[in-house]
Amino acid sequence: MASNTTGEPSTLDQLREAVAEILHVEPQDIPADANLVHLGVDSLGMMRLVTRWRRQGIRLSSRELMAQPTMAAWQQHIDTLRQQSAAEQPRECPGHGAPPR
Repeated sequence: MASNTTGEPSTLDQLREAVAEILHVEPQDIPADANLVHLGVDSLGMMRLVTRWRRQGIRLSSRELMAQPTMAAWQQHIDTLRQQSAAEQPRECPGHGAPPR
């Protein structure tokens, strides 16, 4: 399993784990470019994935997932949302511990 610079699993690895749970298969058996609807991820599975990511602060919809139902597309979309979220977070001023005004 690949990890990012914080030592956490990569987005693709997290996606593989989540989808594998829904499909009851091994994560490594799911190609990144496979159509997940064709592999068996249905609307209920999509909602479970959306709920899982919303708990992590990632706001997306099942409609967005259905538009491009591959892990590669989802990875790109989730990484973009994470970057946007990080850019919107207030930063602390050095030595003050509070966001700049």
